[in-house]
Parts: sequence; C-alpha cells; structure tokens
Amino acid sequence: MYAYSKLCETDEEYALFSKFFIQYREHFSKDFILEDALIHLISYLEYSSVIMSYNTEQQLIACAQYWIIGEDDLNYEANGRTIYISSVIITPDERSTRVFMRGFRDLINHIAMDQPHIRNIRFSAQVDNHYLNTLYRKFAIFINAEEGAYGVENRYEAPLLQLQSFLNRLK
Repeated sequence: MYAYSKLCETDEEYALFSKFFIQYREHFSKDFILEDALIHLISYLEYSSVIMSYNTEQQLIACAQYWIIGEDDLNYEANGRTIYISSVIITPDERSTRVFMRGFRDLINHIAMDQPHIRNIRFSAQVDNHYLNTLYRKFAIFINAEEGAYGVENRYEAPLLQLQSFLNRLK
C-alpha cells in the first residue's frame, strides 16, 4: 500500500532509481531494450528530477522522472515554465488508480512548493493505452498526438494550480 514519496537526492537513491527504471523499462514498450534504457538514464539524469514512492514496508513501488521544458518542445530549458513528466513506473503488484493518483498528487505538490515559477504540467500516454488516456482526460487538456520513440503518443497539459487543486481534493 502506498505510504509516501520523496525526491531523489543521493547517489544511492539515483542508483536505486536507475535499477528500478531498467528493471521495469518494458512497461513503456516491449521494444524498450536495455541499451535504450541506459542511454535514457545517461542522457536525462543530468537535468531531470526523480520522485520515488514507497509502500508501508519501505519498498520502492514507483518512480516519476521529470524536467523543465520550454513551450515548443520537450527539451530541457532551465528557465522554462512547464514541467514535462517523462516517465512514471509503478510495480505491477502495486499498480492501481489509487497508488497512481496519490503519487501524482505528491509529485505535483512537490513541484508547486519547490518550483513556484512553474505554470504547466505536460505528460504523454501511448495512443493505444486506453486506461491512461481516459484517466488523463479527467484532469488535463489533450494537446496533440506525436510520433514518439515507441509509437504515437497523446500529449496532455494542465495548469499546475488547477491540477494541484484537483489532486488535493482526492482522498
């Protein structure tokens, strides 16, 4: 059962995240091979942030990776006003809407507190993932569909304060 989330801060925590990301990489796509996962970690850890979620037994059950972007693309931009959540992984045994929404709430609350200049949150879902697309449409606006590394992705965006208000009303 979900207990809490915390920001990755130490080398040991980043190592734990990297192991977790590699272990569950195929949950993004069956084509997401080890080499791709390693390249992703090497390419993005420098400027991304990671939130790690734990259960009541202090086991890592989920991670979310995100970075600041500009308005036109998903590339890092230090002075951007939008956060792009590039990945969220929840272990199969813990995967549920409740775990996702609680972790997402903690992530959004952390961003709002830690980075008050951020105005919007952007994220994606594979076009064929009916569950995520249905869920995201409840609290975000569909922007467009774009070809991603492993197929077409639907892109969504929500104003940070509006998303925070929505998530904080959930039990």
